[in-house]
Amino acid sequence: MYRIASIIITIVISFAGVLLAAPTGAPPQASNGILNLKDWDFHHIPTIELKGEWRVAWQSLQSPDARVNLTELYPDLVTMPGLWQNETQSASGRSIKTQGYATYALDVILPDDLDATTLGLTVGTGSTSSKWSIYNRETGNLISQTYQGVPAISEDLALAKWVEDYATIGVSRIKHLRIEIQSSNFNYPVAGFLDAPQLGLISEIKREYHSRLILNSTVVGILLLTALYHFLVFLHRREDKASIAFSLWCCALALRNIVTARIPQISGSDDFTGSFELLVALEFISIPLGVMGCAYFLQAILPSNLALKNLRWIGLSGLSLILLTVFTSPLVYAEQLHIYQIHLFICSIILFGYLALKIKHGEPAAAKVCLAFCILLAGALNDTLHAQDIIRTTFIIHYTFVAFVVLQSSILTNNFSRAFHRAEHLTKNLQKEVNRQTAELVETSNREIQHAKTLLSQNEKLSQLGIMVASIGHEIVNPVSAISNAIDIQEEATGRLSNAIQAAAGTSKKSKSLLQEVEKLEITQRTNRTSVDKLLEITNALRTQSRQESLPTRGVCVNEIIKEALVLTAGRRYSIDLQQELGELPLISCYRSKIGQVIINLIVNASDASQSNHLEQRKAGSFESPKMKVESFAQERDGAPGITLAVSDNGAGVPAELQKQIFEQFFTTKEPGKGTGLGLAMCAEIAKLHNGTINVSNTSVLGGARFEFWIPASA
Repeated sequence: MYRIASIIITIVISFAGVLLAAPTGAPPQASNGILNLKDWDFHHIPTIELKGEWRVAWQSLQSPDARVNLTELYPDLVTMPGLWQNETQSASGRSIKTQGYATYALDVILPDDLDATTLGLTVGTGSTSSKWSIYNRETGNLISQTYQGVPAISEDLALAKWVEDYATIGVSRIKHLRIEIQSSNFNYPVAGFLDAPQLGLISEIKREYHSRLILNSTVVGILLLTALYHFLVFLHRREDKASIAFSLWCCALALRNIVTARIPQISGSDDFTGSFELLVALEFISIPLGVMGCAYFLQAILPSNLALKNLRWIGLSGLSLILLTVFTSPLVYAEQLHIYQIHLFICSIILFGYLALKIKHGEPAAAKVCLAFCILLAGALNDTLHAQDIIRTTFIIHYTFVAFVVLQSSILTNNFSRAFHRAEHLTKNLQKEVNRQTAELVETSNREIQHAKTLLSQNEKLSQLGIMVASIGHEIVNPVSAISNAIDIQEEATGRLSNAIQAAAGTSKKSKSLLQEVEKLEITQRTNRTSVDKLLEITNALRTQSRQESLPTRGVCVNEIIKEALVLTAGRRYSIDLQQELGELPLISCYRSKIGQVIINLIVNASDASQSNHLEQRKAGSFESPKMKVESFAQERDGAPGITLAVSDNGAGVPAELQKQIFEQFFTTKEPGKGTGLGLAMCAEIAKLHNGTINVSNTSVLGGARFEFWIPASA
């Protein structure tokens, strides 16, 4: 990291040195349309910018005799480089407009001992259409000529084209040149010259020209090869979204570099109608497209919900700028260049803020990404200031793009390398990993098989027990019914006996004694009646709960099942304060006996928990009685009608870390020997059978656990 930082710092310092370094002596500049280079040594400094005051004829495209004095043909002065200031007046009184035409002229006096055949003229990008001509000032002959499009006095005659070029002098015996530029603009809101042309040794001019061309082509090649490489990585690892995001971003950067380096114009592939408008549109579209690609890449390499929100906002705003570019002309959207620049600035602030947040949270890749973004921001800032003619440098954004691409590519390559090493490690240790996972699988399978055997054995026992209980219940009903009938007869006989004694003996002492004995007999009969009714209630509940059901029963009232469960568990909760809140429930379709198993299990667990906590509290000196609450109420979930059964207690509750495990097989919180760990697992299976749910929480008003069992009305 420190090595990379030192390299970047060195590059920045070097670049700053280039910007800030001042030449040893100020080069001569043109004055009143004349540039005197008699004392300039082209062998020492091979090129010179033709800056200063050029003569100009506004709203005129003329090629007069080069021997005529400049002031007679070109009445106004203009600074080179410089832009046409809209709606201003020239010295001659002619209006200057960004959409129009003009002719520039400059006389250059060459050194006496210079061979002019070694000279050439660089033709930089100026207005949308320009024609460059070089004349022999002494003879008026045309020496050289080159075109950037075709200038004209009207839009339908002009041909717009942005391209860098150069022209050779080609004449040895010449001491005085006239350079003439016919320029027109009807397709772009900005006209004039951002850079002054250069006069110098043709060998140096050609070298710089071809160096720029090779450098720009190399940059494009690097970007496209990087995009292809990461696209192939993505094809091999489809889950690697960062690679495809980076590939798309590199394509967007390559597009911008192609159009800003004027590669289509240089290669001659722009010779078709509308080519200028298309290339300008692509240049502007590449700005939001690059920002969108950057946001997508950042979301892929450092994913989060905040990054996704940033991507959506940047994507929508960038799409708006792309639509503005597509559906309007360059005269409209290029006039709004500041909007594109503001969008770039705001998005950069957002993305840098997100990176800073990730660095604060300790993301290892965030610092490297941020360093690369600093390089990219420096290039964007330079280009923005240069485009506004605030600083005089050159466009370097595509070079900073390459630096950024190299850094980001190294990050992604490291990620891919780590993944490859992990895969290699797994391959080398595959047998160990297979053996370990096989052992775990065997252990899990054995546990599942043992659980299945246990459940099968338990089901078999429960099935046999159910048959036996149903048989016992049936057998008990007969004698209990006989006893009940006998009690009815005894009650009738006792009543008749009491009436007979009163009628026969009246109020004698003997009759009173007999009536007292009869009253004792009646009390005994009432006790027997209560016991018989309770016994009948228990046998009916046993017979109902022990039924074997192969299909759900329709029209079931769950409150009746709850009451039966309370009867069967009365012995387990004899000392517990029971609260019942049984609401009005719809009749449902369910496995009646299985619902009864769930309710009984929950009531028994609540009884054990509350009584166990009561004993612990008594040891601590507290005497709060054990409590339990059973509730039922109708409840909809996800739009489906159903019912909820809730059992609460004032026990110790279920710890939060155990609430997810409590429904697992063989998991119990009871003391050894008191629980099998199958009861709640069975309840969960029954809930699943009915497409319902069962859950536990510690939100009970009684202070302990609360189990809620929900099933739909139509299971």
